[in-house]
Order: sequence, then structure tokens, then C-alpha cells
Amino acid sequence: MTSAGGEISCLTPGDFGGVIIQKAISIDCAVTGVFISNGFCPFVNGTSACGAIIVEAGATDVVRLRGLSLMAPSNILNDNGIRFVSGAALHVRNCVIANYSQIGTGGVGNSGMGIWFNPASGTTASLYVQDTILSNNGLSQGGGGIVVQPVGSVAARVELNRVAMENNFNGFFANATQSSGIIGVQIRDTVVTGSASNGIAAFASSGAASITVDHSSSNLNLVGIFAHGASAFVFLNGATVMSNQTGLSSEAGGSIFSYQNNAILNGSDAAPTGTIGPK
Repeated sequence: MTSAGGEISCLTPGDFGGVIIQKAISIDCAVTGVFISNGFCPFVNGTSACGAIIVEAGATDVVRLRGLSLMAPSNILNDNGIRFVSGAALHVRNCVIANYSQIGTGGVGNSGMGIWFNPASGTTASLYVQDTILSNNGLSQGGGGIVVQPVGSVAARVELNRVAMENNFNGFFANATQSSGIIGVQIRDTVVTGSASNGIAAFASSGAASITVDHSSSNLNLVGIFAHGASAFVFLNGATVMSNQTGLSSEAGGSIFSYQNNAILNGSDAAPTGTIGPK
């Protein structure tokens, strides 16, 4: 019932159902804390789009979420904590998103994602995540804590600040295989740990993916940093990459560049594909 551009302020804590957002709005539950478990599987852009929160807003709409706990209980199959399919920008702040590691009844087969940033309309959409924990999300290779996967010709801009991604299948995954646009990512003061697959990954084919890892760590994962495809780039600046089974891995022409001020320790496999000298 809130007007476009308005705000919902949560008055009491509780376990509430899912939300479909179709306009610019803010949901602020930082004071009380709200637990959302049940979700929806509506059809968006011709496919089922399961999620506890689904954003299918207008081209200029900005959506802000603050102070929410999204937890998938074991007896309810939810693909995603948050799925973004349209809008100008999504801001996620001071949230906890956990346990999205099962395939829901909608049949999209996306392998579970804490945040699935999946814009399919417009030219560019932006994702901002700050002071947020994502844990135990993802069932198989396409899933994880945060997955950025634009569609068509849509480009994505992503900024992560003070984010913890713990024990997900993939920690952060920039997937530029379904769009000819560019995924540009800035990761700062962030910790990625315990991923069953990649801690931080850029994967590109039809589009391009560029990730800057700035004063952040990717530790205790199967692969610390992964770049796949000639248009996949990862830049390391003041990063820590340690105690992974494989530190740095690049395939099919992917590039990992070091500013030569990083702490990287995983043996011979940890050498970056290129370096950028200090000025």
C-alpha cells in the first residue's frame, strides 16, 4: 500500500512471507529486525522467478532494503534470497541472507543464490551491498552468495563494501555469459571464505566481466580467485589470497592482474597472469 518512492518501516519483529517489489520503495527494518522465510515463484520474463524478495521494478526505480534477515528453512524450497530482474538500482544494507541452497518448485534450476542480480531490461542496472552477511547459499556451480548475471545487452555495475560471504558454493560470481554488456565490480573491505568452489570469480563469453578486489580477502576456498574467458579480468589491490586449495586460476584467456602489493600464498599456482607496477 506504500506509494512509489515511499518507505516501509518495520514496527515489530516476526516471521513474514515473501515480497514482490514493483516500484521504487525502501524497506527499513534495522531497528526491529524482520525475518522473511517464505517466497514466491511468479513468472517474470517468461520464466519462473523464485525468491523471498523479488524486484521487478521500473527502469528508473531504486529499491532499498535495510535490516532484513532472509533465512530459507529446510522445509521450504526457495531458490533465492533476493532476485533482481528489473529496475535502476538495488541497495542492500545491514542484512543477513542465508541457507538458499535448494532448488525451489518453480523449476528455474538456478542452484540457489543469496542475491541473484539478474537484470533483463534497460541498459545498465546497479547493485550496492554494504555491511551484509551471506552464508550457506548455493547448491551447485551456478549458485552462491552473490551472483551477477545480466541478460541480453544489459550492463551491471556492482559495489560491495564490508560484506562477509561465508561457506557458500561460490562466494561472488560475475557471470557475463548471457549478456553482451559489461559487468563492472568493485569489492572493498570484504571477506570471502569457505566457498565449496570459487571465492571470487569472473566468467565471460558474450559479454565482459571486470572485478577489482581492493583490500579484501579470499581465503579457505577451493579456488581463491578465478577468471575464465578472454573478457574476464580480475585486478588485485592490497588483497589477501591464502589457504585456498588453489590460489589464483585463469582459463580460456582469463586475466588476473596484481598491483604487486598483495599477500598471495598457494604455491606455484598463485602467480598472477600479469602485474601492474606502482606509480
